[in-house]
Amino acid sequence: MTEEHLPLTMKRMKGCEIMKALASDFDGTLYLHNEKHNYREGDIAGINQLQENGALFGLCTGRPLQGITAFLTERIDPDFYIVSSGALILDKKQNILFERCLSLDTAIQLSSLEEQIESIAIQADGKIYAYKKARAFTDIPVIHDMKQLKNANIHGLSFRMASEQAAQELCERLEHQFSNTCAAFQNQNFIDVVPAGCSKGSALLKLKHLLKLETCFGIGDSYNDIPMLKAADVSFTFHTSPRIVQDAADHIVHAVAEAIQSYILCE
Repeated sequence: MTEEHLPLTMKRMKGCEIMKALASDFDGTLYLHNEKHNYREGDIAGINQLQENGALFGLCTGRPLQGITAFLTERIDPDFYIVSSGALILDKKQNILFERCLSLDTAIQLSSLEEQIESIAIQADGKIYAYKKARAFTDIPVIHDMKQLKNANIHGLSFRMASEQAAQELCERLEHQFSNTCAAFQNQNFIDVVPAGCSKGSALLKLKHLLKLETCFGIGDSYNDIPMLKAADVSFTFHTSPRIVQDAADHIVHAVAEAIQSYILCE
């Protein structure tokens, strides 16, 4: 998207000469499945303070838009959304800034894989659908034939695997077998498959270019965050993250709030 075609909300951001942005992973970084209220109070306060100081805050996730808005607290108001592992970038009002799609043929080939896949979810038009093996997805529409999505923009597929080892093995196979058409990213026992050239990292760089940002910060906790951590000017992960993720980050912190208070606001 060229500068003259940026949505009005982004032109206003540019007019304010916003120079910094923090992109945060969602699951395990900001949204905590084992916490009573799912969010740390300090993280929410830190994000609000960051935005009050003129910086942007956004989410960078493997989920589709529908998969985060249903769980996002009203006390966090993102300035941008990088969803479907970088296949789709949206502004504050959810206008599309950038989009890449899988072909229907590629989606059909991917959905035909069998090895140790417990369930398949399809990300299309910002929504999520279960495909055939739907026992892990009980509250979303089920697609029985990929051709039902022939007119949809398919941003990616997510596989739930039997184990992390199975996810790693299939991820490596996908990287070789489908390297010309898609990219695969592991997150524990899940695999997100998106169009070739897409990742959280490539999307962060695209956002930086579109908004002419000076500094982009990134924070995440898992394998699929590594491209974002490497692309960010300054990156953060946690003491509990896998070693390979820690190696990709510039700083190790205990929470999003620490990254904001100890590093970003101090710059």
